[in-house]
Amino acid sequence: MLANTVSHPASWGVAKKSPHLENFNRGTLRLHEIGLVFLWEGWFTPDTRPCWTRKQNSRRNKNEKKPLVRLSLDNLVGAFALLIVGSIISLFVFIMENIFSRW
Repeated sequence: MLANTVSHPASWGVAKKSPHLENFNRGTLRLHEIGLVFLWEGWFTPDTRPCWTRKQNSRRNKNEKKPLVRLSLDNLVGAFALLIVGSIISLFVFIMENIFSRW
């Protein structure tokens, strides 16, 4: 069964010809009708609004919006460098464990 919420889909995995499928369908529809799914989504969806300090608030107009910047590989160089360094360290530790275990 696939239950679509407001912003993204959610699904339940149930075995083929399961006697519980109808109960899942009815229960999920009830949760949607009552509005609990929308409420839970509001609780657990992260707040993506930017945080402002007092100094920034006094200098900037709140209605003024920052221009959106397209995410590119230039922005992610640090993450990839960290991934490579971590991989090299873990490979080194793995090799050292194999050497010491054979001793």
